[in-house]
Amino acid sequence: MTKRVSISLTVLLSCILLTLSGQKLSAETINKGAFRAAISKDVLADFHKFLAGRNPVDITEYGGEFSRRDVIEVVLIHQALARAGLREQIDFRPIETYSRQLAEVSSGRSALSLTSVWREDSQRLQATSYISKALIEADEFIAGFYVRPNNKRALSAKNFSEIKTLTAVCNPSWQRDWKLLHSFMPNDQIHSAVIWGNMVRMINLGRVDFVLAPFQQTPNLELIFEDIKLIPIPGVKVSLGESRHVLFSREHPKGAELFDKFNKGLDEMSRLGLIKKAYTQSGFFNLQVKDWTLIPH
Repeated sequence: MTKRVSISLTVLLSCILLTLSGQKLSAETINKGAFRAAISKDVLADFHKFLAGRNPVDITEYGGEFSRRDVIEVVLIHQALARAGLREQIDFRPIETYSRQLAEVSSGRSALSLTSVWREDSQRLQATSYISKALIEADEFIAGFYVRPNNKRALSAKNFSEIKTLTAVCNPSWQRDWKLLHSFMPNDQIHSAVIWGNMVRMINLGRVDFVLAPFQQTPNLELIFEDIKLIPIPGVKVSLGESRHVLFSREHPKGAELFDKFNKGLDEMSRLGLIKKAYTQSGFFNLQVKDWTLIPH
């Protein structure tokens, strides 16, 4: 579920050198790295905007403009690999959709996914992929029901019975979201779209009521896409109930090595509290909704 997107073609060839020496590197450096990593185009664009020329290995504060779950996971993956000794370059492989990201890693065209994937999706690919330790535990992925600000009917929904009378949009390849929606909503109230921007536009045009999305770090929890603003239905939230992991390819010659390095680096960062810090500062672990009602399903 990617958010606040502004795609720039000029940054799609950019990549970042991982070092332990703290060497600064421009986000506009063009290279042919030692291995490819699959990353959504919109995440890549916001990742470079968030870095603003900084080396991701040097990041110590994870909030600020363009910070969100997907973007911060790219930073965390860089940092975990670097802590375990990786000094090689990453050649970003920009892709359009979540399902394409899974296919890239499973086929060996990419060595890893640069954002986390659902446990269920990764288990389906165990024959061709390694599954990392969890970046996000099963009870930690909490989402809001994001609607357009003038949708008074949707904004007045306060409980499960009222939420399930609304309409939703989702990418069918986001199987966890898709199954969750179908567990409590009639089939004809769930609309499909593959591209994130199209989902936001459908809501803005009034064709559907909401999309499930992680809470944002903005003061009013606003989700911004281009010039469109969405806000969560106040007072209610939902758990997606599944852990998230990084996928590494068994079909890529670097897959096993990167898998081992990432897990070692992730263990160290977890002990230091950096994973929790990053997700909290990016707004994904959001204290603003701590006391909101968790909708059962």
